[in-house]
Amino acid sequence: MKWTINKKLLGGFLAVLLLLIITIVVSHIQIKEVDNSYNGFVNDKVMKIVRETGEGFEKIQRSIEQVTAQIQEVSAISKEMSASAANVNASIEEMAHIAEHSASRTQNVASSSEEQLASMEEITSSASFLSNIAEDLQALVSKFKI
Repeated sequence: MKWTINKKLLGGFLAVLLLLIITIVVSHIQIKEVDNSYNGFVNDKVMKIVRETGEGFEKIQRSIEQVTAQIQEVSAISKEMSASAANVNASIEEMAHIAEHSASRTQNVASSSEEQLASMEEITSSASFLSNIAEDLQALVSKFKI
């Protein structure tokens, strides 16, 4: 069989076409593998980022829960302090009332003491007067002899 130029050209063209098809198929397979590897890599990276983001949100949520608990504690303590302040205020008012009452009683005692002092001075004066009268009487009685 004789190869003519047309047949040689056609054979060469077919050989080139076959090589081109093989190259395209191999390239397509390699691109698919690269794409799968890239997608796997990207998926791994994306999953890692999603996981890390989820962990970050969990930390934020725990922090929010802790802060909320602390706020509730502070609120409860504040309410207790408010109630204690009200009790202290009531006690102070009661002490002020007692102090006013004591001051009034002290004034009464002072007035009574002044009255007693005046009475004691009067009694002392009367006793002195009676003592003088008794001495005078004694002197008069001693003049009489029985």
